[in-house]
This record gives sequence, C-alpha cells and structure tokens, in this order.
Amino acid sequence: TVSLIARGNGRSYGDASLSRALTLETLRLNRLKHFDAQTGVIECEAGLLISDLLDFLVPQGWFVPVTPGTQFVTVGGAVAADVHGKNHHLSGAFGCHVEWLDLVRSDGVTRRCSARENLDLFAATIGGMGLTGLGSWIEIQLIRVASPWILQEALPLDSLEAGFQETGEIVLRSQRYDSKASALMARGFLIMPPKAMPPPPPAVTRGRRGAAATRPGSARSGRSPRARCRHRAR
Repeated sequence: TVSLIARGNGRSYGDASLSRALTLETLRLNRLKHFDAQTGVIECEAGLLISDLLDFLVPQGWFVPVTPGTQFVTVGGAVAADVHGKNHHLSGAFGCHVEWLDLVRSDGVTRRCSARENLDLFAATIGGMGLTGLGSWIEIQLIRVASPWILQEALPLDSLEAGFQETGEIVLRSQRYDSKASALMARGFLIMPPKAMPPPPPAVTRGRRGAAATRPGSARSGRSPRARCRHRAR
C-alpha cells in the first residue's frame, strides 16, 4: 500500500497536506451532482471550491451555512478542518451541516458515512484533517439568504465583557479587543448586523446564471445545528 493524503486548495494554517510519500491533488474533483432548490440540499465533489459553489448558489437564494475567513477553500477541506465562521456560537462548525459523505479508504472500498451509518468513521472524518481517507462526494444542508448584500455596524467596546453582553442571539458577530488600549479610547469593536435593520437593498445578479436571489424560506431539516452535532460528542 502507498501512504497518501489529499490536498484541497492549500489554505490550511501550517503544512496540513504534506506527505513523505504522495500528496493527492483534488481540485479537479469539482463536479456538482445534485441540487434541490426547494430544500437547499446539495451534493458535490470534495474538490469544489466554496467560491465556485457560491457563484452557483447565491443567485438562487442559498448560501453555505458556515464559511471560514476565505472562500477559496474546497468543500472537502472545510470538512477535514471542520472550519468555523462568525456564527460558530449558534450554528456550530461546518461538519454540523454535512448530511453524509462518501469516504474512500486505504483498502479501496468507498463507505457512506453519516449520523445513521458508519457513525464513528463519520465523526472521525469531520475535523480529521484527511487522515481517515479520501472524501469523494459530500451532501450539505444549505441556508436561505434574502440578498447577496451584508449589512453591519461596529459598536465601540470599553471592556471584553461588554461585547458578550451585546451579542445575545445574534447569528453573525466578530469582536476585536485590545486590552492595552488607552482608557480614553474604545478598547475594541463589536461588528454585527444592525439592531434596527433598514429596508433590504434591491436584489442584484451575480455569477454565471444571472438570476437574482430569491426570498427566504424554510430549510428542509427541523433540527438545530447543535442537535445535529450531538453525535460527535458521544
């Protein structure tokens, strides 16, 4: 047998995808197999870039549930690193929204892994940095978006505790704090959506399909992200 590890787009911190024997390039494994525009379930290959996925999804009113600091990562890399975004406190990490994945093991056998089958392998693969095998096809539950626009405001903070008091159930938030800053100036800022939301901006077209984002609606699964992550804590 040959020892190898898969490589996405090389955006991990550190040398995450180096192997002394063989590193497998996956960027050409970038096909989209199925997308349900009603439920927001999508099935794609692990080498598909999130940036390309968003070009396809946003005009149709859908978005990936969790995005890291860059959109230039592969879906497989997002699973392998179990990336988190600015909604981590409420929506969990990327793996919380993976319905299932097909994993090619070192014996050449492809196994379907989910919360219902091969659970231990599923839990080890999410955040496993590619050490459990090669992810081939992955199904993800998306979230609705009303517009491609993002509105935000920055609130000055006098203390670290003040930022946590302000956030509550806000889905997207980012806090920057400098404990050495002068007491005469703001020591930090809390970046989040405005408390009083203005009327939505007009829909714009984006991507290859040229269709405007649709109105928000309900997603397929009624389970919360936290409930769907419980299998990984067993």
